[in-house]
Amino acid sequence: MTLATVRRVQGRYAASDSACQSLGRAGQAAYARACNAENRGLRGAVEAARLEFQQLLAASTGNADIQAWLLVSLAELETRSGNPTVAENHYRSALALAPDDYARLGLVDVLLDNGRPAQALALTDAMPRNDAVLVRRAIAAKRAGAPSASSDAAEPRERFDQTAQREQLQSARDTAVRRHAREQAMFALWVEERADLALVLARENASWQREPFDVLLLAHAARTSGPAQALREAHQLQLDMGLHDVRISSIR
Repeated sequence: MTLATVRRVQGRYAASDSACQSLGRAGQAAYARACNAENRGLRGAVEAARLEFQQLLAASTGNADIQAWLLVSLAELETRSGNPTVAENHYRSALALAPDDYARLGLVDVLLDNGRPAQALALTDAMPRNDAVLVRRAIAAKRAGAPSASSDAAEPRERFDQTAQREQLQSARDTAVRRHAREQAMFALWVEERADLALVLARENASWQREPFDVLLLAHAARTSGPAQALREAHQLQLDMGLHDVRISSIR
């Protein structure tokens, strides 16, 4: 399952399929079905994937952790399919069964994407202060016009400055060092409004991490920064991966 997930994050869906099939051969039929459903949904077989997840949910009654995991997968499917209200309901149902910061972060993104930054900001209050949470908190505070907007932006800005200094030292010794640039790109685009920098960072991130959000972020940065070629690049990446995501396809 971990191998299938890693390959999926890399945008290597065929390789992920192979790992999913190995789950079935190892006697883990339910996990294999969920794994395959995830990949089918990513490729655009939305109805088939939705039905598979719903059947697995019905068969896992009484196991809150499994049901929460399946509900999050359904929420992500509905998000990519342009059904944010359904996605939100699935996230909230998952959180009611088994509180989890991954699910909370997904819900924060849904709220931000649909013009509800104050609710997104409130949701981050009890979450760990890691980069992913702090950046979304800064975005939410800015969009909501919250009094805390300046201070909420200061902490991730300081962290990224410190990270850049460390990376300069590391790069002098190891040219293979890569940084995870997703949060830096989000911060540059939606907090500091530095679209050109955001595009550089989003490209760097998408060169090795290709979850739907990474391709979406690249498309947003490309559209905001201006070059038509950059947006074509994002759409071509989506096409090359075989990724179905109406959010990306709608960016023109």
